[in-house]
Amino acid sequence: MRAWAVSSAIFTFSMARAAAATARALVKAGKDPIQVREAERDSQRRQEARGLTFDQAVQRFLDGHESSWRNPKHRQQWRNTLATYASPAIGHLSVAEIRTGEVTRVRDPIWKRKQETASRLRGRIERVLDWAKVRGHRDGENPTRWRGHLDKVFAARAKVRQVKHHAATLSDDMPAVYARLRESKGTAALRFVILTAGRAGEITGSLWPEIDRSSAIWTVVHTEYSIHWHEG
Repeated sequence: MRAWAVSSAIFTFSMARAAAATARALVKAGKDPIQVREAERDSQRRQEARGLTFDQAVQRFLDGHESSWRNPKHRQQWRNTLATYASPAIGHLSVAEIRTGEVTRVRDPIWKRKQETASRLRGRIERVLDWAKVRGHRDGENPTRWRGHLDKVFAARAKVRQVKHHAATLSDDMPAVYARLRESKGTAALRFVILTAGRAGEITGSLWPEIDRSSAIWTVVHTEYSIHWHEG
């Protein structure tokens, strides 16, 4: 026991001598040993902080924000979107390592077939990485930024959206369709379009003074022609 104590004292003394020698060398070089030591500790803390994975960052972000989302469905959507699409690709990575390449790898598989989901996913990853930066877990620009960054890689949603039109109604079927519309509530505007063949802008911009209900005449003021409307 005494031998161990002596050895420990010698070791501690040796460490102290080494530390003193290092301090003298720093002073000789014009540096403050205390400031150097604090800088080294800060660097170590940053390195430890950078070990946070994306999945861990998501959990901490949600823990801090879920109480502000009153809608339980919204909270669950956040979790599901990130768990389904982001976690398999980047969940294990340190947030400090995530760059544009990792973000595009998450987004590529769903961009053309699920534009709405891909857009929300990008925004949610962006917020998590912003949180990580503020918390000291990463540096630099956010690789999920859209304007001036990812918009150079992905086309705008409007240009890739696959529009699916409703099936057209045959003219021979229109009387039956119109009869069914008359029996339904909230279809007045649609029936007005059918009867007048007016354009959407004309219909939505029409005013009551343009319509003579007694004569069943609608005068479209801006186009300077009259449409006779009679439901009969």
